[in-house]
Amino acid sequence: MVKWVEIEYSIYDQDNRLLEKTNEPVIMPLGYNILNKEIEERLINAEYGKEYSFLLKRPFGERDPSLIKIIPISEFYKRNINPIPNLVVNVDNMVGIIRSVNSGRVIVDFNHPYAGKDLLYVIKLNREVTDLKEKILGILSITYNISKNNIDVNIDENNKKISINVKDLNLSKEQKEIIKNFIPEIKEYNIE
Repeated sequence: MVKWVEIEYSIYDQDNRLLEKTNEPVIMPLGYNILNKEIEERLINAEYGKEYSFLLKRPFGERDPSLIKIIPISEFYKRNINPIPNLVVNVDNMVGIIRSVNSGRVIVDFNHPYAGKDLLYVIKLNREVTDLKEKILGILSITYNISKNNIDVNIDENNKKISINVKDLNLSKEQKEIIKNFIPEIKEYNIE
């Protein structure tokens, strides 16, 4: 079962340090395990307007030393990347964080940033979302980290067309298909 909701959340580590926090309410589907399967299952029938806390034991698994790689600096220069510590990079479709650069070698950590940590999620469940435009704005915002203010969505129900304009981004055919996969009720629409 999928249910669309508006939430606000904060994530803390085991030392009660704030790791992540929403700046504005987020619209997302529950049922696709975007947050965490256990959290989404508990929220699916929870009351709106309330705040919930979830303590999860290492939800992103343990840190894996085999996911820390040494890559020649020349590989970054070939891709026009100036490697510096803490830079998030995509290498062969794996996202990692550069930990250090020295002697022509770059150490990249491909572990999830929260791997090896117990996490406390504090989530305020604001409301259920049924509006199609809000769902599209929500999935674009969380999937591509785009502010909802930079997205314009127009829905023509008569002609089954949806036009989406995103500031500084042209949506690819694949990105449009991803939107349809998350929002089944627009499968028959043409997304422009």
